[in-house]
Amino acid sequence: MGLKLLNSSSQSTCLTSPNLRRALRKMALFLAESWKSDHPEPNPEFEKDVDACVLQVTVEMAKAAKAVGGVASVAVLSGAGSEAARFACSCVLSSSEDSVSALEDSKESMS
Repeated sequence: MGLKLLNSSSQSTCLTSPNLRRALRKMALFLAESWKSDHPEPNPEFEKDVDACVLQVTVEMAKAAKAVGGVASVAVLSGAGSEAARFACSCVLSSSEDSVSALEDSKESMS
């Protein structure tokens, strides 16, 4: 069970809903792919490369969350952003394929 907040219409919103997690992972994949294009030979075996990717993606997601505000912002700043960043960086760094397929594959694990 995830943390729940009341939105402006007094409806409960779960911060760990599959839809929100999927949206955050999609955004993180975009950011991780961008990081990878700036680092043409990252090695997923090197913890330094993985950590650098996760840090950059997490920072960019936090900046976006702060600018947007709302429930998604609270979720990102409460740890969902770093979870999405770890997922995205591990997918992007361990695969030369399109990362969107990894996101599709993860749908089953989130249900």
